[in-house]
Amino acid sequence: MSLAEVVEHVARLVHPDTYRAERAHLFPSAESFAWFVRKNRTELAQAGALSKPNGRWLVQPEAFDHAVIVIGARRAEGRNA
Repeated sequence: MSLAEVVEHVARLVHPDTYRAERAHLFPSAESFAWFVRKNRTELAQAGALSKPNGRWLVQPEAFDHAVIVIGARRAEGRNA
């Protein structure tokens, strides 16, 4: 990843509440979002969707959206791992 890409990625980081509010159709409550993150934290972090650069969780919306699709498709196929 180039420096410009890193800067752009960091600039798009948002607070989890902001992300969830914009996707209330997927995560209708803070609890549902927290459950999803808790169950998939490692995969979300590896996908660049979730990070904790300053001691608080931040979401990279595009990466999180992609992870939601991948995780959801896997669950729809009956593969929960």
